Amino acid sequence: PKQEKNTPLLSVGNTVRVLKQDIARRAMISFIDEDDGTADVIYQSAAGDEGGTAPAGEEEDEETVKLQQIRALEEFESKTGLQKTMDENSDFFACCSVLKEQGNTLFKLKDYETASWWYGQIVNQFMSRELREEHWVMLMRDGSLELARVRSVVSNDLVNLVFDKNGKQMGLSNVSAAALVPVFHDHLLLQTSVYMNRARCFANLNKNQEAAQDLTTVIGLWGCVNVLPDPEDGAREAASEGLCKAHYLRGKTRLGRGRHDLAASDVKAAMAGNPAPALLRQIRQLERDIEISKKDTKRSNKKLAKEVAKWADAAMSNMDQATRDALDGAGPE
Repeated sequence: PKQEKNTPLLSVGNTVRVLKQDIARRAMISFIDEDDGTADVIYQSAAGDEGGTAPAGEEEDEETVKLQQIRALEEFESKTGLQKTMDENSDFFACCSVLKEQGNTLFKLKDYETASWWYGQIVNQFMSRELREEHWVMLMRDGSLELARVRSVVSNDLVNLVFDKNGKQMGLSNVSAAALVPVFHDHLLLQTSVYMNRARCFANLNKNQEAAQDLTTVIGLWGCVNVLPDPEDGAREAASEGLCKAHYLRGKTRLGRGRHDLAASDVKAAMAGNPAPALLRQIRQLERDIEISKKDTKRSNKKLAKEVAKWADAAMSNMDQATRDALDGAGPE
């Protein structure tokens, strides 16, 4: 549903933003009770067409909210607003910069879902750029992103790569372009900030795995700075702080998934980057949180083991002798 310019904000069918204490979400108004000062809304995804309703098979998320919580969408969020952004910024990276600032506006409104979608449109544009010879890319190998160059283009979908391995030039043929992250060495500050901002959105939505993936990309991009021959001005100066922040945030997302050892490795990497005092305090707090979580997990596992042992003892005591004899004599299949 599309809100026309002359349509009052509080109208059934309008797509609006609902503001809450810690988060904001896009929603469609389904009913208005002016006497009660409330409206029924159906929350929407941020999937492009001004926020689609729930996908087929999923329940729609509905709620009754106060009329004071309802705000208009930003002008740039409409189809015409998005097209206007494209039309007024013919330069690819200038357009991406404007889209990033719009995403930042949505982030500040705490509409993390819509902001993540907005940043995602920029990521999609990055990923869909045509690869050419000598273009820098990153490839996931052995659990980390490695920097490589396009040696030749085989087709629209396949490229041949060359990368350094222990000081030697190594080749890799017929690599899927979809598996590569293009590196825009002259726009690294923009590229890293888009992935970082989307990761922050995912973290606020408790999408820790998605956040960790974006942060891994950020770490890979910053790690390229000292290898690239001509990175963007200011990139080398920003790389150290950027790496510290990315490792710290990835450590938090890994802790949120119970990946204690990996979270601790991120803390170590963040500490090694000589972080600023404020960030250092946060990193040390994360280090303490990891230790507390590890101890809590260990206690929970011990308690669970005791419960299982009690259950097993009770089950064995209730078995007849023939069944126990059969179990004792059972061998591997």
